[in-house]
Amino acid sequence: MLNTRKIALCTVLALILGIGSFTVATVGFPAKAEAAVCNGCKGTGNGPFSCGPCKGTGKVGTFQCSICKGTGWQRCANCKGSGQK
Repeated sequence: MLNTRKIALCTVLALILGIGSFTVATVGFPAKAEAAVCNGCKGTGNGPFSCGPCKGTGKVGTFQCSICKGTGWQRCANCKGSGQK
């Protein structure tokens, strides 16, 4: 089964090179390593508790909370908010 990204790349190359007809050949690209999902937050990056300074609203007064960046949640302690191990 052809990857649509590969087909699009071949189409763009054919247009750039001015080739009227072309054959799509699959090229063996290395598989992208999938990042391991954090067990603590299941990949969300959020911790189990709402943010203390904004009380989970994401705002302190009329401004976005600088601690949680407006999410209303603490960052996950295991992954530091990345969602990955």
